[in-house]
Amino acid sequence: MGEEAHPAVSSLIELMKNEKTQRETKLLAIEILSRVGKKAQAAQTVLLEALQDKDAEVRSYAVFALGRIAKAETQDSLNKMLKDDDRWVRSYAEYVLEKPKTKK
Repeated sequence: MGEEAHPAVSSLIELMKNEKTQRETKLLAIEILSRVGKKAQAAQTVLLEALQDKDAEVRSYAVFALGRIAKAETQDSLNKMLKDDDRWVRSYAEYVLEKPKTKK
């Protein structure tokens, strides 16, 4: 799974938009989008919406995915997650925002 999953991005976005999508399916969709990386930019809006999900695990997955897909573009939203009620969501936000640069 990774960039070869790029053609599935639109289907994953539709899964995320569907209110009837089960939690486990949402988590898997977010994980796949995260692994696709920058080529999943089209999912940015649906992932930003997932930051408001009532389920903390969905929020934490969305934080991680946004960090991999569109960190610069979503930095303000990710910063807000530093104040989330759930410690895991806060922890993922800290990790994503303070991720050290790899040395070349």
